[in-house]
Amino acid sequence: KRIDIRGFKTFNKKVSVNLDRGFTVFTGPNGSGKSNILDALKFSLGELSPRELRGGSLSDLVHKSGTGDARSAYVAVQFDNSDRRIPVDSDLVTVSREFSKGGEGIYRMNGRRLSRKQVQDILSSGDIQVTGFNLIAQHSITRLAEISTEERRRILEDLIGLGVFETKKAEAKVQLSEADLNLRVAAGKVEDVRNRIERLERERNDLLRSKLIEKEIGKQRARVYSSQIVALENKRTSAALGLENEQKNLEAFRQQRDELTGQRSKVEAERRHFEELTVTQGNQELFDVERKIAEASNGVVRAKAEAESAKNILNTRTKQIESLQNQGEQIQNNFKELPTAIRTLTAQKASLEARFAEANAKAEKLNTALQNARESLSVDAKTRESLDAEIAALEKELSTFIATSKGSSAKLDLTASHLQTLEARHQEFSSLAEELKKRIREMEKLGKEEEKRLQDIEEKAKEYTELKDQRHKEIDEALDVAKRARVTVTEFNTQRNIADTLQAEEKALQKLEEMAEEGALKGVFGRLQELIKYSDEYSKAIEAASVGWMRALVVKDLGVAIKCVESLKRTRLGRAKIIPLDDLEVPPMNEEYEQAPGIVGPLSSVIKPEKGLTSAVEFVFGDTMLATNQRAAFLSASKGQRCVVTSGDLYEPGGGLESGYYRAPFDASTLIPRSNVLEGLERTVKSLESIVQRSRTELDRLESEIVKLREDRVSTSKTREALTRDVEMALRSLERTRLSLQQTKKRIDGLQNSMRREQELLEEIAQKQGEIRRRLSMREEELAKLKIEQRRTAIMGMERERDQAVAEAEALLREKLALDSKAASTQSTLDTLKPGYDQVRIQLRALEIEIRREESRVEAANKKSEELQQEMSKLNKEKARLVDALASVGQERRKYVDRFSEIEKSLGRQVSENLRRN
Repeated sequence: KRIDIRGFKTFNKKVSVNLDRGFTVFTGPNGSGKSNILDALKFSLGELSPRELRGGSLSDLVHKSGTGDARSAYVAVQFDNSDRRIPVDSDLVTVSREFSKGGEGIYRMNGRRLSRKQVQDILSSGDIQVTGFNLIAQHSITRLAEISTEERRRILEDLIGLGVFETKKAEAKVQLSEADLNLRVAAGKVEDVRNRIERLERERNDLLRSKLIEKEIGKQRARVYSSQIVALENKRTSAALGLENEQKNLEAFRQQRDELTGQRSKVEAERRHFEELTVTQGNQELFDVERKIAEASNGVVRAKAEAESAKNILNTRTKQIESLQNQGEQIQNNFKELPTAIRTLTAQKASLEARFAEANAKAEKLNTALQNARESLSVDAKTRESLDAEIAALEKELSTFIATSKGSSAKLDLTASHLQTLEARHQEFSSLAEELKKRIREMEKLGKEEEKRLQDIEEKAKEYTELKDQRHKEIDEALDVAKRARVTVTEFNTQRNIADTLQAEEKALQKLEEMAEEGALKGVFGRLQELIKYSDEYSKAIEAASVGWMRALVVKDLGVAIKCVESLKRTRLGRAKIIPLDDLEVPPMNEEYEQAPGIVGPLSSVIKPEKGLTSAVEFVFGDTMLATNQRAAFLSASKGQRCVVTSGDLYEPGGGLESGYYRAPFDASTLIPRSNVLEGLERTVKSLESIVQRSRTELDRLESEIVKLREDRVSTSKTREALTRDVEMALRSLERTRLSLQQTKKRIDGLQNSMRREQELLEEIAQKQGEIRRRLSMREEELAKLKIEQRRTAIMGMERERDQAVAEAEALLREKLALDSKAASTQSTLDTLKPGYDQVRIQLRALEIEIRREESRVEAANKKSEELQQEMSKLNKEKARLVDALASVGQERRKYVDRFSEIEKSLGRQVSENLRRN
């Protein structure tokens, strides 16, 4: 999830790289540090080979620069452990490694100091290995294609986790070989004792023949030797039994591991076989049943459609018969009724002509009254227009106040949200403080326990030491002195290597300046820090914002810069920053920036460069604002503007922060030790090592016990020291948490004051809105008094009445025309009824024949539909059975997964138990 780098290779200051889920690509020009990120990852996972990390020695990994070297190289990697693949009870696992100049390497996991082997054993449980294929370097694919099958098999074993068990198996074999060797040594000693016993027995027989007293002495000696033999035999027997038990335990563990591995493979095979048989076959059968159901359903639909079509035709034909029968009856009735209807239509026509004349006169009268009302309304319309204009102005002013009120309300809501966030953060800091106090108490308790354990070890070591002679003490002292001398020699060599590489960048710049002074390079103006002037109060801010560009070399153009680069590559002195003045592309300076409390202005405005160097200053500092306090800088950065505080704290857009204690550069030459000191130490070390080598064969069981106790004492001492450091760090963290609590409380008070001011502004705006609404109500009352709308409504009513009169006249006219048409039509109908009656009779006979044919079609379609529905019922039952069977597959699959997890846990427990036993 994240990689933190500090003081490693090119990363002097702390850099954090966040890695989200998915595929991540690092891009950049050559030398920008892409490969160094991967080297940092290898370094944190425990890589010891400088060659793999692209360095001559581990000391080359510590950052070196002309402004000051890092004291140590530190890399921390955070893993997502939500699935508990790494055997640590935490959602996030942080592994860190720190390598100091003295050659000391410190490994930590979630803040707890561990050895390199412990860290790698824990990570290997999650298939994370620095030597494995989690990291694939360049050209590895080509190499994989060229390796042998045996090497490829070992790679696959490492990938699936068997390599770890093979390594542990090899270690167990080595331990077993050492135990066998010790057993053979013990057997040899027993044989020597047995030979001595036989020799003493012969001497005893000779003495018995000469003197009885000597015989008694021989007996006593024989008893002493016999007791020693018995003791040695008992020890040998117990050792043999212990070795046999360990061999049985090891064999039992191997059998259990093989059984669990076989069970896991068997369960996996059963699960795959079960899924192939159930899921694949079940899906095919379900697909066939659904296809048959769909075909049967389509057949039912077709049969129903055919039956429905026949029924529709039948109904249509039946209705047609009924219609024709009615039509025949109507024709017969019309023969009797039509003459009477013609006389009635003639009388109705005369009545309609009278009513039409009356409606037309009424419409003319309403039209005259409507014109008079419209002329009276136009006079009052002008008065209404002036009132409308005044009302619109008041409404516009009211809208402005409403918008301002909404903006203040939104600002108040945002401030309240920020206040809630700060209060939650205050609560988190309080919880953190309590947790730190609890942790300090626990570590102090552990420290007392370790101190008691150290006292016990000291007492036991004292008891064993009294049993040793002076020779053993001299050997121990020689070993201790040799060890310290060897560490000192290593430290001196490391310091010499560091000092040789620290001044690389400074030497490169000095070489370029010397070439410029001698005339070999033209167009070199000098270093940027020597070509500009500024007040001392801004020195920290300028140094922080420059991020190393203050020591850049300013040249005339890109051609001169290329010559400088070629010279550096040719002489292999190091790297340097170069600014070509004529080829700089400086973005236009933003002259309009927000004036806020604490913002001085652009950082370039406080720098006075020499003539012609303004573009270089703008290139380095043009995008940075200068602030006098942290709050102003933070607010400016949150708006997307890079900002630096006069104290040297740098705020990047997007939330990045670079801060800390400002440290002046130091002289790396003080690290170089004298050569005669190193030679003397080397001679001393060699002399002590030769003494130790000659005397090592004289050590016995007591010496090994004392060495073991000393190792326990050193381990306990280191544990105490680590606990002491952890307590100190926790106390410092507690103090920082208290400061954070105070700062958060101040910010909460400030936000609360801001909310009160916004509330007062909202109340003032509400009062103004009430005044505007009162004036608006008065104007609306005046407008209502004109009764323009009522008069318009009356006019509209008159218009509707006139339109109704006109419509009535037009309706009467249409009705009159309809009567004329109807009378003519009735007469025509009377003339054509006789032929139509004969045609109706012919159509009735044809429709009766077609009805009988369609009834037979309906019966056949219904029979086919019933057969298909019975088939669909059977298929639906088969489908339900298959769906239930497939639903049970998920349950069976979960059973297999549970069995697989139990086997994995059992295997893990067996491995852990074996590790504890070893």
